[in-house]
Amino acid sequence: MLLLRMWWLPLCWPTLLQAAPSYHFRQPPGTVLGTPATDLLDAGERAFLARAPVLRVGLNLPDNRPYEVIADNGAISGIQVELLTHVAQALGLRLQPVVLASFPDTLAALRERRVDLMATVGYDPGREGYLS
Repeated sequence: MLLLRMWWLPLCWPTLLQAAPSYHFRQPPGTVLGTPATDLLDAGERAFLARAPVLRVGLNLPDNRPYEVIADNGAISGIQVELLTHVAQALGLRLQPVVLASFPDTLAALRERRVDLMATVGYDPGREGYLS
């Protein structure tokens, strides 16, 4: 019976065995990977970043794998966290994780300005007032 249900699998093998294309990001003109991103900013933006306080990043439990992973020992990793960390390092920003009990609690903290940003949040018209 299982063989009758799997008749289509051999038809997919050529597609499954095909090599993935070589994906890459196109570099903006005049930049080289690894150069400080502050070169892309004007004087006002650089001054703002120089006086910027520690940015509080709202994260919620349970973690949001693979975007945000919160280990039992307190270590936080994941796709969004790595991206945010790279951007912060490139711009000289300081980040402080704020872990909350749930997604609604994290949204409330953002709305009440107890956190400055969330690593993972989707668009919703009801959030425009405090996410803009």
